[in-house]
Amino acid sequence: AGDQTGEARMLAEDARAGLAQRLSAYEALSEDEMHGILVDADFDEPMIDYKAKGSTAEYVGMDQFEGTDVYKVRVTLKNGDSRTYFLDSDSYVPIKIEEKRIIRGSEQEMETTLGNYKQVEGWYVPFSIETGMKVNGSAKPTSR
Repeated sequence: AGDQTGEARMLAEDARAGLAQRLSAYEALSEDEMHGILVDADFDEPMIDYKAKGSTAEYVGMDQFEGTDVYKVRVTLKNGDSRTYFLDSDSYVPIKIEEKRIIRGSEQEMETTLGNYKQVEGWYVPFSIETGMKVNGSAKPTSR
C-alpha cells in the first residue's frame, strides 16, 4: 500500500513549495486595480476633509429616499470619481450613497444603502449595509 507517512510528507512539501513559488511571483497591479485600492483606502470617506484630499463638494438639493427627506451632497474626487451622499435631514447620517467610478475605461455605477443605525461609543454606526452595481438605473444587490 506504500508508506502513507512518507506520501503525506511529500504532499505537504510539494504544497509548501507551490505556495512559496506562487507568493514569490509578484505581478504589477493594473491601473484599474490600483485605482480601486486607492479609493477604497480612504477609510473615513471622501466627504471627510475633502478639500485636503483634493476633492470638491457641492450641495445638490433636497430629495426623498424611501419616504425620508434627505440632503444630497456630491463629492467629486481628484481622479474624477464621484459619490453622492443622501443625508437624513434630521440626523445627517448617510442613508444612501451613489458612486460613479471609471473601471476599464467605462463608467460604473454603484449604490449603497445604509440603515439600522446604532450608537457605539458616541458614534452612529450603520448595522445594515447593502451594496450593488447599478444596471439600467436600478441597483442589483451584491453584498449585505
